[in-house]
Amino acid sequence: MILIQLFFIVLAGGCGAVVRAWLDSLITTHTRAKWPVGIFTVNVLGCFCIGALIGFAFLPFFKEISPVITLGFLGGFTTFSTAMTDVVHLAQQKRYVASVALLTGTYISAFIALYIGLWLPTLIFFSLMYSLI
Repeated sequence: MILIQLFFIVLAGGCGAVVRAWLDSLITTHTRAKWPVGIFTVNVLGCFCIGALIGFAFLPFFKEISPVITLGFLGGFTTFSTAMTDVVHLAQQKRYVASVALLTGTYISAFIALYIGLWLPTLIFFSLMYSLI
């Protein structure tokens, strides 16, 4: 990895963290959920984006831009460590059902979002190719 690429990964990571904090705050402020729905949403959205990015791996510039987006921006954006801290805090508050729901819901939703993100570019690509024929 060249130095300029590392610079852009660091820069993108900072941007991803700022967007995560903003989106988490926005969602938390506008919902009355009893559990951390903002971080949950961020993680699921991040998994979808990573899946979609992998789905575009056939593009010629993918190899150069992928680390900046995945390691940098999406690495700073998603935060399973924060989500797992929320799981532990819920358990410490003896809110076991909410804790288990957040844990399982995060992993299941993240898996589904990543899979859809992976599938969607293929669908779009083949739809466009079919319409050109």
